Amino acid sequence: MPAAAPDVPNCRELGGIAAAGGRRVRRGVLWRSAHLSGLAARSRRQLEALGLVRVIDLRAPFERAWQPDVPLPGAHAIHVPIEPLIGRHFAKYPEALESMTAPEMLRLMQATYRDFVSGQVTAARFAAFFEHVLAGAAVPVLFHCTAGKDRTGMAAALLLLALGSAPQQVMQDYMQSAAHCLPPPGASGADEQVLRLLWGVHPDYLGAALDEIQRLGGVDAYLERAMRLDGAARARLREMYLEAA
Repeated sequence: MPAAAPDVPNCRELGGIAAAGGRRVRRGVLWRSAHLSGLAARSRRQLEALGLVRVIDLRAPFERAWQPDVPLPGAHAIHVPIEPLIGRHFAKYPEALESMTAPEMLRLMQATYRDFVSGQVTAARFAAFFEHVLAGAAVPVLFHCTAGKDRTGMAAALLLLALGSAPQQVMQDYMQSAAHCLPPPGASGADEQVLRLLWGVHPDYLGAALDEIQRLGGVDAYLERAMRLDGAARARLREMYLEAA
């Protein structure tokens, strides 16, 4: 039976998603979520019950300092810092959000996802993420960023593509975050639609990343060149994390 999803923001497993060769992602081994700071005692107990061996934090150092994860017994904390293009943009132009229009925000988010794929630094960090997922035996792993939607969503998308999931399956998992990611209470200073585009997910975001992968030669070529996953590595990944349907 699949493990129950903990009461952690935007937390769910990839287990059960259709993948290569009629198989499915193994249950209980690949989890994604928002940050793990300030957890209630119940949520922490639920995470501990998953038997996590690795927690891969995709946040930048300042995010981890601001909202440090709650340590989990037996889980090795791994940091793979990814600073998305949109974060770099607002760090440089901190007042830009208040004057931004919805179409401008949509374009910036699409550019952020394209940068996940083809940005030299960001792509290298996602490749490092795969190194940790492939390290050793298949063990329960949780990966997260702050809201669990953009960096985490891209990591999940790349992982599912490497496991042989169809693009529509990848998009379906990505869009599940729509029910969990809304502007935080008290968010102000910008247009409501702009804030919803910033804090939410949209098919055009991941769609921009998938289009960029195709522009760079397609899924297999991209995984081999940018993620350093050759045929043998993808076969091992599937042996580790897939099971019969």
